[in-house]
Amino acid sequence: MESRFVEFVDSLRQPEYTGENRCLPCTVVNVAIGAVLALAAGRRDRRLGTAVAVGSAACIYLRGYLVPGTPELTKRYLPRRVLRWFGKDPLPTVDVDPDRGFDDPATLERTLLAVGALEETADGSDLRLTDAFAERWRGAMADVDREAVRGRLAAALDCDPEQFGARQDGVVLRADHRVVAQWPSEAALVADAAAADLLAERIDGWGDLATVQRTVFLSGLRLFAEDCPDGGGVETDSDVVESCCSQVDVFVVRCADSGERLLEQPVE
Repeated sequence: MESRFVEFVDSLRQPEYTGENRCLPCTVVNVAIGAVLALAAGRRDRRLGTAVAVGSAACIYLRGYLVPGTPELTKRYLPRRVLRWFGKDPLPTVDVDPDRGFDDPATLERTLLAVGALEETADGSDLRLTDAFAERWRGAMADVDREAVRGRLAAALDCDPEQFGARQDGVVLRADHRVVAQWPSEAALVADAAAADLLAERIDGWGDLATVQRTVFLSGLRLFAEDCPDGGGVETDSDVVESCCSQVDVFVVRCADSGERLLEQPVE
């Protein structure tokens, strides 16, 4: 009987979330939840409250958490300032001079490398999103309400939602009667609304940057997108974009499932 009990306890253990791998913020949050549940149960029956408290403590001790999915929920929703209290802030930051432009791709890439959004590929020949940033971006895109995306992006760019307008199949941002930024689709707006919050966490001085400088950062990041707001992957291609008086060869990043374009970058 004792052997079976030990086997049962061992089957509950999750070493990846306990011992040296235990996440202290996750533990604190779950202990607080367990305490609330125990107090609520104890108000009806003291013995039930005690049982809930013991059961919660045992679950947290053996599994690392009480609420299913806590590690992912904590990474995704726990405020960064709270993570800092526990020494668990995973996000580097970099100072940005608000008076300096970011038209130079090398400057953009250096900044995104410095804040942990990009990293070199294994052979050092190119850049890619870091796994951590790609995961956060994927989750953030899933949380964006498409019906309210323009308002959310306007807040992130410090501009008026009325400045957004349609152009062909895409969206443009106008200021002083001129176009200062453009997106090839609504999906690109969603990607930028999600990415803007992540960059604001990482870049000290993001709030002091001009609207157009923020859009340059976001479009540069879209070049490395690996996921689409619809949950599918991306594919790349080349195309020719024509207007009334010109045609331009462009590098295209599009959603593999929906066909919506995330980026159209001119090829020189």
